[in-house]
This record gives sequence, structure tokens and C-alpha cells, in this order.
Amino acid sequence: EDECCGATLYLADRDLSLAAGRRKLEAVSCTGADLLLHGCGNCQLLLRRFQRMIVRDEPDLRMQALLLPQLIGLAMGLPEEALGLREGTWR
Repeated sequence: EDECCGATLYLADRDLSLAAGRRKLEAVSCTGADLLLHGCGNCQLLLRRFQRMIVRDEPDLRMQALLLPQLIGLAMGLPEEALGLREGTWR
């Protein structure tokens, strides 16, 4: 929770950014969690959009990453598309 995901580094150093994202996924994975909930748009960009690049060599690290409003919307029964989630891609 206290380590940056690395998204802000992406423009300056892509490899360093992806390595930081990998460390974040590894740390969360060790807890047994199957969902990474965050409140940061930069985290969403890196840990959701670029996750395939991060976990290419270790697909077991793959994890769902959602913003808090997305999780609340799902709990309320809102359609995935309305929450910026393509149907079935986040599960």
C-alpha cells in the first residue's frame, strides 16, 4: 500500500515503470487477494491497461484492478460498459 505502482515513471523510463508495477502485483499477490482495488487513475492505467506487459513472463501474477467507484457500481448492478469495463474482461 505504501509503494508506488510506477505509472508516473512510464513516460521517462518504461522498463523501470513496468518493474515497479510488477513489484506491486507481486506484493498484492502474496496476500492471496484476487482483486486490486485502488483510488488512483495512474494506478488504473498501469495496473489495468499495461498489466499484460508486466506479467508477460509470469501470468500467475495477473490480477483484476478496479477503481473504487467501479467496484461500487458493480455492487449496485450497473452495466460493466457504463463503468468503463468491457464486458467480461475484468473478471
